Amino acid sequence: MIQLLYAACGRMIRPDADAQEAKPNGAKAANVFWAVDSSATLGTYSTLRGNIMALASITVTAGVTIHGRALARTAAVTLDTDTITK
Repeated sequence: MIQLLYAACGRMIRPDADAQEAKPNGAKAANVFWAVDSSATLGTYSTLRGNIMALASITVTAGVTIHGRALARTAAVTLDTDTITK
């Protein structure tokens, strides 16, 4: 059985510095989707598990680890010394 989680966020998803995002209900990171209806910013040294999809831009500040993908529809995905694993 494949467990998918889809979370719709308002204007921004912004984990604080050093934040750790848990995998809800034990779902695999590849099956978790965060949808943002504008821009998203991930805080310094935070960890995101899953795929983040933003209508506009995604800013990934220094030292962030993403276990998944960062997808922006109409603007850039900006990275700064980050780690992205799939």
